[in-house]
Amino acid sequence: MTSELSWRRRTAFLFAVCLGLVVLADWLFYRQPIGWTASLYALALVAAVTLRNGRYLRTWPGRIIAAGMGGIVVSLLIEPGVLAVTLGLMGLVTLAIIDRGGWTHGVASLAFRWVRFLGHMMVQPVHDARLQERWQRSRGERFPALRAFGRWFIPVVLSAVFVGLFALANPIISDWLGRLPEHFAILRMVMWVLVGLSVWGLLRVRLRRQKNPLPTHARALPALGRADLIVRCLIAFNAVFAVQTLLDLWYLWGGASLPEGMSYAAYAHRGAYPLVATALLAGIFVILTFRGGHRDTPERRGWTTARRLCYLWIAQNILLMISAAYRLGIYIDNYSLTRWRIAAAIWMGLVAVGFVWLIWRIIARRDNRWLLQVNAITAAIVLYACCFVNFDGIIADYNVRHCAEVGGRGAPIDLAYLESLGAEALPAIRWLEERPIDDRNVQAETRLVALRLEDRLNNSMSDWRGWTIRRAALLASTPKP
Repeated sequence: MTSELSWRRRTAFLFAVCLGLVVLADWLFYRQPIGWTASLYALALVAAVTLRNGRYLRTWPGRIIAAGMGGIVVSLLIEPGVLAVTLGLMGLVTLAIIDRGGWTHGVASLAFRWVRFLGHMMVQPVHDARLQERWQRSRGERFPALRAFGRWFIPVVLSAVFVGLFALANPIISDWLGRLPEHFAILRMVMWVLVGLSVWGLLRVRLRRQKNPLPTHARALPALGRADLIVRCLIAFNAVFAVQTLLDLWYLWGGASLPEGMSYAAYAHRGAYPLVATALLAGIFVILTFRGGHRDTPERRGWTTARRLCYLWIAQNILLMISAAYRLGIYIDNYSLTRWRIAAAIWMGLVAVGFVWLIWRIIARRDNRWLLQVNAITAAIVLYACCFVNFDGIIADYNVRHCAEVGGRGAPIDLAYLESLGAEALPAIRWLEERPIDDRNVQAETRLVALRLEDRLNNSMSDWRGWTIRRAALLASTPKP
């Protein structure tokens, strides 16, 4: 068993894997369309982490995260997206942490280890060079070149990054660098260095496990005050929130006339996001006030009253979140749907579910650690599911079917925004193109946008690297000339 594992820890093996992944990244991504190749590279990274040790497969959390990474690979095969890439990177780092530090059940502890791991990744080669130098000295061998490499590696890497940024900002520097041979373009070398550093750190960083990485006061927050003070606060808070709740019931749900010069869309837009911030502040107050695990005390009667007032206040907060979602819906109906508005709707849903968990936490006398973990799991499940949803297609379809040009209640169609969504907007734009539109300029622009998106889709699919399941389906549905 020892001989079987020893080759995985050898420097030669790490260099070979690191170099192979740098070459693979260059071949798949440098000046190439990104398609199913993102899925292939994610699979290669998982294989590298598994070959390095594979200890995570001995734990249930490791197996679950590995299965989740399989789903991320499928998501990237369907269509690469920022969310899927982000969750994939988080999953890879988590597997590496489990491999070389074991699993931790605390969400805060895991987040702390993520930060430490990422902080070590970029400087791990220098640390390893120092270890190698000490080892050589212990054997009576000296390598001045290795010592010089360790001293100048980070300065050279950071300088290369700054040169790349200056090239983007200064056309003269960009022209100078453009005269370099294609194989030694500065941006290409920066990509090599960043990929190499990331892969090496992913395979090499080893953190000492800390049972209690967070200070005691961070793990168990004290209550904000005595029961009588909390009761007075909650009475005042409920009164203030009741005013806002009644106004929303009167104007939004009851259909009462708004003040002169104010539309329902303006009323809705003005309140949607501040209400989310208000609800978050309310949640923080409840977390700090009711630590969980409260047992009978001399102030039991006061705490019972405080809990009842807190339930009422949380219920009002949930009503506020429903009102904020309704406001957002009105605003979308009057204007249009965007990525940020979908993200806001998902965020509002998570906040509302968080308040449900908060109620259960107080009823079941759970602590803040349980609340943090259950909310993190809920957010992870929701975000993971979002990786498989074609939001750009949903946005485009909603906007064209509700735009003013086809008799909808929404705003005039924003074709520039639809084009920015990419090829996923093609089915919606084709639908709009077939509708009778009085404005000939809009009709002509719709046709041009459809042609440009079709051309972009054909270009990405002309290279085998740009193939994805979703793009293939869109290309198959494109009418042939």
